[in-house]
Amino acid sequence: NAGLVLVSNCISTPQLPPSGYREDDKFKLYLLDVGLLGAMLKLSMKTIVQKNSLFSHYNGAFTENYIAQQLYSEGGRELYYWAKHGVAEVDFIISSPKLYALEVKYKFKEHDTASLKLFAAQYPCKSMIIGLQGEKSGKYIWELSKELELKSSIL
Repeated sequence: NAGLVLVSNCISTPQLPPSGYREDDKFKLYLLDVGLLGAMLKLSMKTIVQKNSLFSHYNGAFTENYIAQQLYSEGGRELYYWAKHGVAEVDFIISSPKLYALEVKYKFKEHDTASLKLFAAQYPCKSMIIGLQGEKSGKYIWELSKELELKSSIL
């Protein structure tokens, strides 16, 4: 294990501990650094920095990868996601120590929250949109990080 890839396992039932509900045959892979993702996609730095139309096809993947690396960097947090038979998916389920359901969007306003709403109606945990730009309708990753940090220090 060179540590260049982060694994996010699917969980069938979002309960504590999430590792007890993980489905080992369903997972997503994230790279430890978004620069590696850009290199693997053979995107030039100019494409990424100037955010041209080609980048707009990949900004969701870059954003989700960035959030995964930020969540992991805070103490090696285990990453999970929830999916319901191809109908709905929540990008991240994390525990700190309660469960959080996180839907990641590049721009706050470009979000479809149907999956998160379905999840929140079925499972009692804190649900939120994590975004990077635009008119705020959720939290930025640094705000979530602060909240998780405070909860950890209270325990």
